[in-house]
Amino acid sequence: MHLEGLTEKLDTTAVWQQQLSPGEQQRLAFARVFLHAPEVVLLDEATSALDPANETRLYALLDEKLPDALVISIAHRDALEAFHSRSITLAR
Repeated sequence: MHLEGLTEKLDTTAVWQQQLSPGEQQRLAFARVFLHAPEVVLLDEATSALDPANETRLYALLDEKLPDALVISIAHRDALEAFHSRSITLAR
């Protein structure tokens, strides 16, 4: 998850939105998903602050670690379609 620097801060109380970059916040959110292993995962622009390589890596991990989970994503990057069996495009 590339969050190794946070392990010594696990018991720290802080305003994390000010301490972590948007990309770190998104990677931390994915770590929570993997920890809780829900049956349904709703991702709304969950990787918008990440570069395409890290985005692909996290979605591949979702497939690997939670193969039976229902994953619903809202995203603007077409590359994420590869990780879903169905796609809906909304347009005006």
